[in-house]
Amino acid sequence: MSEPYRRLAAASAEDAAWDSWQLALGARSGIAPINVAQDTRNSSLLAVGEHHLRAVPDSRALGVETVGVERLDVLWPRIADGARSPYLKLDTQGYELEVLHGARAVLGAIVLVEAELSLLPTYEAGPLFGDVVAFLAEHGFVPIAFEGVLDDVETGEMLQADAIFRSS
Repeated sequence: MSEPYRRLAAASAEDAAWDSWQLALGARSGIAPINVAQDTRNSSLLAVGEHHLRAVPDSRALGVETVGVERLDVLWPRIADGARSPYLKLDTQGYELEVLHGARAVLGAIVLVEAELSLLPTYEAGPLFGDVVAFLAEHGFVPIAFEGVLDDVETGEMLQADAIFRSS
């Protein structure tokens, strides 16, 4: 999104070790609308669901921007080719499985994957915990750690957890 990217670009401009790009990761290259939430950390390419809105009211979308989308395996040669122990951290507001689909060609080079996963629907059309676990298992990853990160304020049910997976 334009405003968070502007702040990131300004903060990283003086550090030659940082690169910043204004884009989203996904399964296909192209452009897509991104729902800009009141609290921009909750913005997503997917529409926010009722469970998430109850737990985090400022995740409601206030507008939409257009963003470029790229596959991680296309960007890989520029950002991580030759890295000794790549660690992939995903917190893409329900879009984790799409990002992983766009990384199929490089998953074998990744040592650890950390992903925020939904146990109950939090973003419309977003995958649930089991979907991402199954995809990563098919690509040789095993879960090694879980930590709850978001609960439903009315029911107390865990909505989201961070999970770490190790290549086997």
